[in-house]
Amino acid sequence: MFLTRAFKWKPNSVLFFAVAVLYLSVLLFFYVSVQPKDIGPSFPVLLGDSSEYVGLALNIKEHGVFSLDSQAPFNPEYFRTPGYPLLIAMILIFFNSYYAVVFVQILAVACTSILLYKMGSSLMHQRAGYVAAFLYIFNASTLFYALTVMSDIFFTFFTVLSVYLFFFAKGKKVVLRALLAGSLIGYVVLIRPIGVFLPLPFLFFYYLLTRKERSAKALLLHLTVFVFGFFVVLFPWMLRNRAEAGVWGISSLGSYNIFSFNIPLFLSQKNGDSVETNLFRLYSETDNLTENQAKEFKHARELNMIIKKYIFEDPLGFALFHVSRVPQFLAGNSSKNMYVNILEIVYGRYNPFPEKTLLIDDLFHAKDLGKVWGRLSSQSFFPFEHLLWALVFFFSLVSLCLKPRWRHAYLFFSLCAYFALLTGPTVHVRYRMPAEPFLFLSAVLGYYGFSKSLRAKKVPRSMD
Repeated sequence: MFLTRAFKWKPNSVLFFAVAVLYLSVLLFFYVSVQPKDIGPSFPVLLGDSSEYVGLALNIKEHGVFSLDSQAPFNPEYFRTPGYPLLIAMILIFFNSYYAVVFVQILAVACTSILLYKMGSSLMHQRAGYVAAFLYIFNASTLFYALTVMSDIFFTFFTVLSVYLFFFAKGKKVVLRALLAGSLIGYVVLIRPIGVFLPLPFLFFYYLLTRKERSAKALLLHLTVFVFGFFVVLFPWMLRNRAEAGVWGISSLGSYNIFSFNIPLFLSQKNGDSVETNLFRLYSETDNLTENQAKEFKHARELNMIIKKYIFEDPLGFALFHVSRVPQFLAGNSSKNMYVNILEIVYGRYNPFPEKTLLIDDLFHAKDLGKVWGRLSSQSFFPFEHLLWALVFFFSLVSLCLKPRWRHAYLFFSLCAYFALLTGPTVHVRYRMPAEPFLFLSAVLGYYGFSKSLRAKKVPRSMD
């Protein structure tokens, strides 16, 4: 079976498995040991998204319903999707501990690193695979969110696994791999709806990468099976939403986020009013909706009408605004985010930094570069991560210019661009996590390709 071959116990796989489990387990032990019991969130469950995932999981486990209500009647939940809460519920059934969820996430990190090693090695050589995997393992976001009950680790793992199965796995069972890859992407959408359009780059690049190796009939079969697997996983959930809310959809999250965050930010930049003022103005145009009501599927059409009104008033301006926020997606400092979260979890202290992150676009818009340098130099070791990401982005762009593996380079770049563009103006460093494995792979591809071309130029030509 190709899955067992992907994770077979070779020395390299054992190495990555041991590093991930040991390193993350030590950090988990540190967190649990020093955390005071009377202040702060109940680690590893955090406030906000994390606690809602747990609430949904407990209702699945104890009552067989998908609802945030703590008691009957259980109103159906449409804002969250069931992928991650279902995984939590399954783990709790067997182990009844949130630390078991963390341990499984640590295993997912190990498996992801093995997949990155295999992909990097197949494109270049073993060293490339090692670098890509270690960059992922020791990335601060990976370390922190593997130890908390958050959906990002599983979302990233299943995305990377589907890429491996569809584009890198070897063997004769191509149809089965296509079916499994499509099903995994369907489940990725159930973890976080942002993955709903992932089949588009998958189908395009599968055609681009394999059209010379396979007949048109085989290509059509593989692509059809992939799409079939994708919809087979999603259809039951969409059918449930149709039956409960009268809407064929996956989540009300998209409409709510654009209405509550993107449009107010856009209007704030356009008219100079505060985000809160613009949000109040938007709600005044609804049929007296509250924030909780705006999250319900039955009001999505009403929100979408208001969204379209403001976008169509200035489509070019909104597009430029949306794209202009991409640098914030790239500039998030995961080590600072981890540091701030540790302060809050362990010591009950809040963010000591008046500004959440250093934005790349500060460098372009700042009139006084001295102030930019002041911000950098005042943040201790954090600028080193900015330097690291700058190198990653640089070599990722270099990879697009290398002929031998340019198709794979564009595959990785497209997946990164996908998450950057669909994340939109509301940016947090953890939203970059599913793009990071592909950033690391493309950077490694660019670095080793660039080094190889430099060495080739230094070799003197032989005499005729």
